[in-house]
Amino acid sequence: MRALFVGLGSIGQRHLINFKHLVGNKAEIFAYRQTNHNLIIREGKAKTCRSLAQYYGFQTCPSLSEAFNVYPDVVFITNPSAYHLAPAIKAASHGCHLFIEKPLSHSLKGVTSLQNIIHRKKLVVMVGYQTRFHPCYQFLEKMISRKRYGRLLSADFEWGTYLPAHHPYEDYRKGYAALNKLGGGVLLGLSHELDMICNLWGQPDELFAVGGQLSPLSMDTEDTVSVLMKYRRHSQSFPVSLFLSYAQTKETRRFKVQMARATILGDFMENTVQVFDQKGNVIIFESFIEFDRNELFISEMKEFVKAVKIKRKPLVDIDDGIESLKLALRIKKKL
Repeated sequence: MRALFVGLGSIGQRHLINFKHLVGNKAEIFAYRQTNHNLIIREGKAKTCRSLAQYYGFQTCPSLSEAFNVYPDVVFITNPSAYHLAPAIKAASHGCHLFIEKPLSHSLKGVTSLQNIIHRKKLVVMVGYQTRFHPCYQFLEKMISRKRYGRLLSADFEWGTYLPAHHPYEDYRKGYAALNKLGGGVLLGLSHELDMICNLWGQPDELFAVGGQLSPLSMDTEDTVSVLMKYRRHSQSFPVSLFLSYAQTKETRRFKVQMARATILGDFMENTVQVFDQKGNVIIFESFIEFDRNELFISEMKEFVKAVKIKRKPLVDIDDGIESLKLALRIKKKL
């Protein structure tokens, strides 16, 4: 299987390693890179090497147009968010299956064109929302779908983290997450939570948001956002709240879902889920403390490779990517 990587920063290198691990000797790797650094980046740490191409065993393509002369089967779009759509459309036009790192883009411009090509050519496209494979989220999804504890009353999601700590090897002020022109901001950068909400309940009927560039961080886009969403189902409504921050020095990431007869608490940092009954007693406790974060990326890569091989819709497809992007842009308009 021939794979072309457009961009090879930290997430691109992670996907490259996992792809080679899964496909093995059948993998042929090519890369088109605009920033020709020789940094090996793993788990938030970076070290220099003589040649990144030699280290990972890929061939460098001098231009994007020439990259398609090698006839890749799949293309990984792992460059900054604002530059996702142009290479994705070009790749789809050449009949390549696509893995697009989240978010799909920073705007809806060009999205319909990409979507039309994908549907016309029956291409497999996956968007990189790996949290869908997290056991805590999968547990929540099952609890909600089974309605074991009655109807949903409310839900809260939060993810607060500190942007300068994400990539210690680089100046966060120059990274895409801090720059509006590159598709930065906490709504797109931490849009996994938006994807989970859209997957569970779709688009809200109404929403109210406050936030923006509130912290001392050197960013020209939003670093803190609080959102309240209203969903209507039949004759009943329920609220879903969301808090996202790039300025929180102590990282937290969790959810609370209130059902009619139980409360579900999940913690992505501790990898635990608890269910409390009406008396406040813990009736279910699930711990995934030995869960390794890279398992999420391995799982999504397995899903993508399998979907390509048998030509089926992956778990997180182009339509999912569009929905979470639409929600992010709706919230941005309210700030």
